[in-house]
Amino acid sequence: MTQEASGVAKITRVQNDVNLPSDRLRVRLKEMNALGLVEYGAKLTSTQKGRAFMAEYQKVVSILQQFGLL
Repeated sequence: MTQEASGVAKITRVQNDVNLPSDRLRVRLKEMNALGLVEYGAKLTSTQKGRAFMAEYQKVVSILQQFGLL
């Protein structure tokens, strides 16, 4: 099972994928944790709220693409 499918990822993998220095990434992860979108510890875990947010976000991106705005 991939990290995306399981909803669990290693912090270093995420850091490499988003191309952010670790100090800036950790600030963003703490913000997302405070919002209840992720659980942030030794590993990064998406919450139900976080997965629901991503589903809605993908819908918005799709609509923007249809109108040529992305």
